[in-house]
Amino acid sequence: MERKMENIFSLVLVVVFALAIYLAFGLPVAARSMPLLFGTCGLIAALIQLTAGFKKNVSASCSGKERKETRSFKEIISNKEINFFAWLFLFYFLIYLLGFTLAIPLFLFLILLIKYREKLLLVFLMSLGFCSAYYILFIRIMKIAVYEGLLFNILRVPYF
Repeated sequence: MERKMENIFSLVLVVVFALAIYLAFGLPVAARSMPLLFGTCGLIAALIQLTAGFKKNVSASCSGKERKETRSFKEIISNKEINFFAWLFLFYFLIYLLGFTLAIPLFLFLILLIKYREKLLLVFLMSLGFCSAYYILFIRIMKIAVYEGLLFNILRVPYF
């Protein structure tokens, strides 16, 4: 059952990347290079994964080593994965609430301090340095209008 799900997932990836390549041809010439690059690389990787999955199925069925055991959801999903998705959800929530300019250094500060238990001074300096580099590169030099966040839109406070 597990191998069958892996093959279905690989097949879905093949379809998604093939669709991305097809849709990229509808974009203007200047904008189609990146979707084509990522779509082609993803399609190749998904096809390799799909063929490897089918080879595993054929070899397992020929040798008679197919397992018929079931595992619970808690056995499949480990604490590391739950921890990862919790941090990812926090990151998206901070971006939604505070915008990119404040959420990224705050998230970096929190993850380095809480998860990786770095020293406070190092965490503060890394967050401040990253925030400065982000602000100078994206907002000052490239003049990109980044997402301001829900909080700044509700309070109507100027955002950098």
